[in-house]
Amino acid sequence: MGPTQLSTQDHGKRVASVFEMEEEGLSLFPGSENPPEHAENPPLKRKKGPAPKMLGNEVCSVCGDKASGFHYNVLSCEGCKGFFRRSVIKGAQYVCKNGGKCEMDMYMRRKCQECRLRKCQEAGMREQYVLSEEQIRLKKLKKQEDDQARTVVVHPNPPNPPSPSHKLTPEQLSMIKKLVAAQQQCNQRSFTDRLKVTPWPQVPDPNNREARQQRFAHFTELAIISVQEIVDFAKQLPGFLELTREDQIALLKTSTIEVMLLETSRRYNPEIESITFLKDLSYNRDDFAKAG
Repeated sequence: MGPTQLSTQDHGKRVASVFEMEEEGLSLFPGSENPPEHAENPPLKRKKGPAPKMLGNEVCSVCGDKASGFHYNVLSCEGCKGFFRRSVIKGAQYVCKNGGKCEMDMYMRRKCQECRLRKCQEAGMREQYVLSEEQIRLKKLKKQEDDQARTVVVHPNPPNPPSPSHKLTPEQLSMIKKLVAAQQQCNQRSFTDRLKVTPWPQVPDPNNREARQQRFAHFTELAIISVQEIVDFAKQLPGFLELTREDQIALLKTSTIEVMLLETSRRYNPEIESITFLKDLSYNRDDFAKAG
């Protein structure tokens, strides 16, 4: 029969088979071993946002001059903006010579301060929007601090000093020694079984059918040895043999593939791009391809 790919089901059967043979003292090879309702909330105060975009042809709501933007809640020119601010800060009291009946324009704004201030208020300028010199100073200071905070270079934290290693307890040290000894013992058995693996054919033709079958058998038997080694090691884990036989087989069937993959990764040498099995048997990508 030519080379075939082992399925997961076949792998599970092999693990169970190896386990059963180990239980019976047989060897793999001849001669071996909904949300709540809330009370009605009052209307929210409109958040302050950017002023409407200027088109360039807007006029002051107070005097009719070219407006420079929204100041103290009103579209106004720089002159009326400054006049309103100075008047509020000084608490100025003006008197109109015309009985408060002046028509405000670019000319009259210089002639009658009372009517100009009244027109500012009628247009909608609010005294509470005018900041004092101290408030302006604090506002500028806060803006500078915010700008500096945004431009601060974040330096990486210095490396933490290495934390003192925790000493292992005598029980932990004893357990490690037992596991290492068990692993070495399992490896030694695998090295012995290597002699019973189908030899790697020395045939130059990579398409030779018989040679391909021998190579496939070679890798299959190496995989069986790996499974056997995992079963041997699992039996020496504290508490494993206290489980029922069905649980032991279930654990081995569900974890053997992962253990074999980890072990294969550990045995991979990137310098020669090869995987080494059984101490000194190395194989590269071409070798696996020749085995089908």
